[in-house]
Amino acid sequence: LAEAEAKKKAEEEARLLAEAEAKKKAEEEARLLAEAEAKKKAEEEARLQAEAEAKKKATPKPSAIETQVEFLKAVKPPVNVKAVAASVVVLFAVLSMLSMGNTSNYYIKIKHGSTYVYQGAFSPVGKNLIATVPGAMEPAQTKDVYTEADILPILFRSYVDQALALKNNPGSPDFGAITCLLQKAESYATTPEEMMIVKKHLTAVNAIKEAYNSSVNP
Repeated sequence: LAEAEAKKKAEEEARLLAEAEAKKKAEEEARLLAEAEAKKKAEEEARLQAEAEAKKKATPKPSAIETQVEFLKAVKPPVNVKAVAASVVVLFAVLSMLSMGNTSNYYIKIKHGSTYVYQGAFSPVGKNLIATVPGAMEPAQTKDVYTEADILPILFRSYVDQALALKNNPGSPDFGAITCLLQKAESYATTPEEMMIVKKHLTAVNAIKEAYNSSVNP
């Protein structure tokens, strides 16, 4: 019985030892296989990288001009000619409207005892001097910008007053200057009544002129 137990024990130990050896051998083989696979993968990656670098070196480098041309091709957006033309038309229309609107603006500046009258230029900004009249003449309501209705009566009254002052001067009247002033007043008349005033004074001046000429040349 003792020999049978010893034999069984020896067989069990031999079996366990054989299993341990087999397990160790399997683990070693697995390790070696993994190392081989890793080495192979690393070599393949190195080969591919070397080929890519060689290809990059072999490809000719584009010149500066070629590079600029390619860049412009890449970033230049397509031009919509119709859209550009439409934008230009709209821009000109807006500028024209602003310019026309500016011509309806009038400005007054009083200095050195005279009144300077300006009209907006045909442009979005700017103004032109259109008249200089003696004395400080300004609408009852002072504003930064005046309208035609504010300014034309002032100019009309000024030129009529200047014409009457010349007509009433003692001595030989300057009929040419008087007529010129009345014609300027007529160009600024805005009502039928103002037109009648000018015609009345022109008629009177012509009558005085004829009477004067008759008296000096009988």
